[in-house]
Amino acid sequence: MLTPEQKDRVRKLVHALRTTKKQQGTGKLARYLSPNRKAYCCLGIACEVAHANGLPLKRKKENAYVMSTDPIVRYVSPSNAEDSSASMLPSEVANWYGFSDIDPPLISEHGDRSFATELNDGRHYNFKRIAAAFERTYLSE
Repeated sequence: MLTPEQKDRVRKLVHALRTTKKQQGTGKLARYLSPNRKAYCCLGIACEVAHANGLPLKRKKENAYVMSTDPIVRYVSPSNAEDSSASMLPSEVANWYGFSDIDPPLISEHGDRSFATELNDGRHYNFKRIAAAFERTYLSE
């Protein structure tokens, strides 16, 4: 059960997913496509929303060693440098939202449960469909 503050944070994430102009990507939270352009997975958007709303995450640009030569973004928790990730939510971010997992389980439009990364990367849901899954899972009464 999420607190009212956590529900408000999820609402901000849902809004961001529905309205973002950021390019959607797969495999990493965020990947540089050029020096000034990045592609984000839905969990990368979640990290950006957390950062914009008071969680002082650090962003580290680093070279990817697998799957691509494009640099990636690693998000680092403010209170624990070892709590960092380039592919799942850092645990401090998951806790900030009230998610039970660093890859939050979501209810798809078909009623089955899938992890956020599966909807983004495997099923190729766009951000609007993923926003609806976050809403169904965490904001429905």
